[in-house]
Amino acid sequence: MAVAELANALERTEEIELTTVGRVSGRKISHPVWFVTDADDPGEVRQVVEKFRARYGAGEVAKYYSKLDVAVRVPIGS
Repeated sequence: MAVAELANALERTEEIELTTVGRVSGRKISHPVWFVTDADDPGEVRQVVEKFRARYGAGEVAKYYSKLDVAVRVPIGS
């Protein structure tokens, strides 16, 4: 999938599903993952959390995330 196609697909959905394979069992385990996009400039965890609140609502974020101490930045594109 080209970068532009991926970025466009992410704009059309609210969550993605990550699937891992158990190291011992070999069983596939899937988890829904919420995300927000933030161009490529450096951000703080607080900024990411605020984007989550804007997209999903403060109540939903509080329901699923008790510790707001980490964010993962995945660059998309150049």
